[in-house]
Amino acid sequence: EKLDMLTLNDSEGTLQFSDRGNMTGGWGFALLHPGKTAQKLEARFHSMNLKHRLYDEETAITASSFGEKFWNKSIAPFFAGITMVVGLLILLTGLLNFFHFLMGTFLNRNHEYGIRKVMGSGNRQLFYQLFVQSVVIASIAFLLTFCLIEIISPYLNFSLFDFVLIIEKNLLFVQTAEYMGFILFLCMILCFATVLRIRYIAIRTSIHGSEIKRHKHGMRNMLLGIQFFICWIFVSLTVALYMQAEKTESTLFNTLTEKEKANILSFPIDYMFMKNEEKLALIERVSKYPGVQDKLLADISYLNGVSGNLMLTEKDNRESGFEINTMAVSTNFFRFMNIPLLTGRPLETQEDLVVDQTAVERQKKDLLGTTLYNNSDGYTICGVCANFIANVYNQSPGFAFLPSDFTYFVGHCYLKCDPERTAEVKALVEKTLKETLPESIHPKVTTLQEDIYEAQAIENKLKGIILFFSIVSLIITLLGVYSAITLDTERRQKEVAIRKVNGAGLKQIIFLFARLYMGLLAGSATIAFPLIYAFMQMWKRTYIVFFNDGILYWAGIFMGITFITTLTVLFRILKIARINPAKVIKNE
Repeated sequence: EKLDMLTLNDSEGTLQFSDRGNMTGGWGFALLHPGKTAQKLEARFHSMNLKHRLYDEETAITASSFGEKFWNKSIAPFFAGITMVVGLLILLTGLLNFFHFLMGTFLNRNHEYGIRKVMGSGNRQLFYQLFVQSVVIASIAFLLTFCLIEIISPYLNFSLFDFVLIIEKNLLFVQTAEYMGFILFLCMILCFATVLRIRYIAIRTSIHGSEIKRHKHGMRNMLLGIQFFICWIFVSLTVALYMQAEKTESTLFNTLTEKEKANILSFPIDYMFMKNEEKLALIERVSKYPGVQDKLLADISYLNGVSGNLMLTEKDNRESGFEINTMAVSTNFFRFMNIPLLTGRPLETQEDLVVDQTAVERQKKDLLGTTLYNNSDGYTICGVCANFIANVYNQSPGFAFLPSDFTYFVGHCYLKCDPERTAEVKALVEKTLKETLPESIHPKVTTLQEDIYEAQAIENKLKGIILFFSIVSLIITLLGVYSAITLDTERRQKEVAIRKVNGAGLKQIIFLFARLYMGLLAGSATIAFPLIYAFMQMWKRTYIVFFNDGILYWAGIFMGITFITTLTVLFRILKIARINPAKVIKNE
């Protein structure tokens, strides 16, 4: 997380408030001596009774380790937790397939084990044989993993909210080596269990056959069911994230179209070292560039908060206050943002005030002509506009738009551009800001659409990650299904041949093999969908708008996965359905 060295300590009093006794607040940073901790420093603060005055209250001075506040009060733990759960599910899916492969390989060799017993092979020799095979397979897989890490590690860094996630390649190598040791340990346990099982099987039973196959397929089917369960979770969440991201993007500033949002440039200009007159001159300069249709001044980005949240019905009477979001806006605000007025007129004088429809509905009365107070300043409501939606996570108490000429402070600027010249204007604005600002300042010029994308980081950042995991999970599951159907069709060739001789058609043969996978799909979905639904009901509470998660959502996901699985198994079923019965029986 980037820290601005100019505001680490408030030596210049930039955070002071003259109307509250020059109170000040901020972060201080200290390098401790060896052996000293933040807890010991805080204990010393308490023993000295160190306090500072903030909002007319005495507040104790605290100390914490560097980064602790960031970890506790940011989205980082939430993001790390989601990534961990997703990674574990992917790892589980892969391990299920891997160990199913090993189990199938080991248990298919009972005939070989029986002959080895006759030739004098003991349990130790059998264990070494199976474990070496496991080590070779796992080593090849991890060698490919290390190669992939080397290739894709430069692309694993991305930004999220106000911090940048950097995944170090060397750390990833170490963690992958730890996973390798863990998986080899599991392989050793599996090999040991296989040897114990074979030890108690009679040599005659091993050579002539046993009932192990039936148990093997039961275990295999259970593993496939678990893989389908994991696959349902990933695919459902991926679709939900994409649909919710589309819903929130269309809801924010819904009076503007997607193209209009993409043609509005946005850049902050809340630099403490610049005088407000310099900021206004800079904005006036860039607004004269060819391709700029209009400019809109703001004290704060519309996605980063509001100017205030309280209005009074009686002058200087704090008890008469009620919650409402206040925004200091220019007189061209409603035209710039395409916000229609439902009744009344727009802002014209410094005593006018416009409220949105939500504020009127909460007050349950006609507010036109009513006077409201922002501390000692009175404003008369002259109009009611359509709802202004700048946040999809919290229910709005309504908005009150106050007139401002921004002669005192301007912190943000929006420029509406011609559609075909937006990129050109953006380059000119970036160039102008770099020429005007100090070299240490890196100006950021974006579009309103890009600001919305960044503000909805949970949906927009996670959807790509979960999509990748969904594809990986789906591929692993389909490979398991293809492996299973291949073994089934090869093992039951004689049965299919006899059925064809007795008049079985293509439909009967398809149903013979497909019903197992239909059952696995339906059974795993029956378990997964209620869990996903319960999670989505909790997730839904964090939004004021949510996508339509009705029957079409669930049916679409089920039909999609079913269609892909059908294509996977149908190829092998059609291949065995075309066999020549005479040739199969002759071979048997």
